[in-house]
Amino acid sequence: MKLPFKLPFKKNHSGTEEKQKDVQLPSWSTQNRIQLNGGILLLFAGLLILISVCVSFLVASRLYSAQLKKHMSNKVVFNSETTEAFEVAKLQDVVDFIESQFGLEYDSNDLIEGAIKGILDALGDPYSYYIEPDAFEDYQNSINGVYQGIGIEYTINEQGYAITSVYRNTPAADAGILVGDLITHVDDIEIAALSDEDVDEKLSTVGNEVLLSVQDAAGTVRKVKVTVQQIAHTSVYYRDLAGGIRYIRIEKFDGDTGTEFEYVLKQTSKDTVKGLIIDLRGNRGGYEREASKVADLILGEGIIAYTQDRTGKRVTEITSDANAVDFPIVMLADGSSASASELVLGAFRDFKRGVIVGTKTYGKALGQLNHSYPEDGSGVVLTVSRYFTPSGECIHGIGITPDVEVNPGELYVGKLPEEIPESSDVQLQKALEEIGKLIEA
Repeated sequence: MKLPFKLPFKKNHSGTEEKQKDVQLPSWSTQNRIQLNGGILLLFAGLLILISVCVSFLVASRLYSAQLKKHMSNKVVFNSETTEAFEVAKLQDVVDFIESQFGLEYDSNDLIEGAIKGILDALGDPYSYYIEPDAFEDYQNSINGVYQGIGIEYTINEQGYAITSVYRNTPAADAGILVGDLITHVDDIEIAALSDEDVDEKLSTVGNEVLLSVQDAAGTVRKVKVTVQQIAHTSVYYRDLAGGIRYIRIEKFDGDTGTEFEYVLKQTSKDTVKGLIIDLRGNRGGYEREASKVADLILGEGIIAYTQDRTGKRVTEITSDANAVDFPIVMLADGSSASASELVLGAFRDFKRGVIVGTKTYGKALGQLNHSYPEDGSGVVLTVSRYFTPSGECIHGIGITPDVEVNPGELYVGKLPEEIPESSDVQLQKALEEIGKLIEA
């Protein structure tokens, strides 16, 4: 069916009007409309197919990725050329054997935790270890010098907790607990009968008041009450001795040691101070960066230390600038001076900056990195490098021999400096003698 479109009348050249013929313009037919509708439907169907394919591809891709992730999570890969394929296959076979044949109830997650501990233990390195779930934050706090507790460090033996360190101005120190004491009971319960969780609950919850049974070196047992606190450990202490000598004690290289040491130096005026004694006895180490700050403040320009990886490649260099205090310095060291302490002592020795007095140091020159797993609060501490002094010596397993060797005397072996009366501290007395020589020189 055609739809006519009439043109209006117009005049001819003679000026008369004439009626124009009906002109039939092209129009859409029913057949054309059907063809158009069919094309739209075909296009729509094509789009639906395309969308369906894309969605199917995405779903399949995610399912594949999930399956691949699951598959890969059950595969252990060792890249070392010395790894025996049989050993890897044996590990997988043991897991399969347990899953298919073990006759008792078990949690596979416990097996994985045990395997992680075993892998790290098998490295044969006492400085590489696993930090169990929910314990990584406590580890971080302890090395940063901030934690919840009573102010002690200890080792565990069959009788209880043998105290290895007591921090100043803490509940333990205020209660008279000393290095060498043994905590045998907590709230009248034997240590051996308490789980790690029980001890953590009692000694790490701020506000808890606990009753401790403490046995001293002579075997005398006393009971003391302590209240758990949030403790921010100060690592640098100082006092002025006779003759214009400033004594500076660095107990540990924790998160603020460098800043604390710099503050003490700023309070040190040449008008009143002639020399420094820096005591690193009993300092078991801590952060490399904090030890480096201390070394930088007392040494001139140069390399403080450098590290190498297991292939012998030099990884990092720790340097100091030309700015340094120019006081005569004597350092005190002993068999418990380790790690970061030895970094400072090694550079001090190689720079020929002063005199080291005491006994041979511990001998740890390995650097660690930690890696955390926030999902469960666990972590790993792993040895990653060896440290070398400026002269190129790795003192690991060797230690640093002091310039002037002085034993503390049988009565004070293993004691911290703050536990030795000044008049009985023969190492300190020798340091005073040596600093006097440097001042007069």
